[in-house]
Amino acid sequence: MTRTISKAGAAGVARKRRRAGFALLELLIGIAVLGLLATIVSGSMTFGRRVWERSAVISQSGRQLAAMDYLRRQIAQALVIPSPDLDEDEQPSPFDGRPDRVSFASFQPTGADGPDQPYMLSVERLPGETALTVSFAPMFAPASAEQKRPLRLLDGVQAIRFRYFGRMLDGDSTRWRDSWSGQPQLPRIVEMTLTLAEGARTESHTLSIRPRLH
Repeated sequence: MTRTISKAGAAGVARKRRRAGFALLELLIGIAVLGLLATIVSGSMTFGRRVWERSAVISQSGRQLAAMDYLRRQIAQALVIPSPDLDEDEQPSPFDGRPDRVSFASFQPTGADGPDQPYMLSVERLPGETALTVSFAPMFAPASAEQKRPLRLLDGVQAIRFRYFGRMLDGDSTRWRDSWSGQPQLPRIVEMTLTLAEGARTESHTLSIRPRLH
């Protein structure tokens, strides 16, 4: 009897050990699977974060390119508005260029059915801010409060600089100048340099724009 019980007890112990072994193996497999899933999830999150960061960079670059293209087109379309009461060499130009801002006349659409109207556009970086703004004012009508309010064209602008190439009526040579004002003709070239924040660094972009009427 004692011998039979010992065999049964040994068999029970063996079964318990096998079950314990299977449980340990299952636990190890579970831990390995969880580790693999954690790695995949972590990798996916890292990849997703990188994709998001890259998309944000691309989006910002797209806004910068769109803003610079808009300014290029507007300055290229700058107008000279003649006055019938003045001689040709006395005609004042609405173009007023300074080192840090520029104002000029340009046609702007007024609506789907209305004709384009001449507006004064002013482009500048407001003091103490990093936003490049543009404002519109009708040339031959009072400007509304909304029209007087500058529009934020681009953020992250650390500095802006304009230069003007041409010859003025004072008989001076054709050269680069820091300002262009009170002239009957437009400058031949308007150079605009924007210093933009690119993450932790800054980068400068220079556009050379030729007004179509000069």
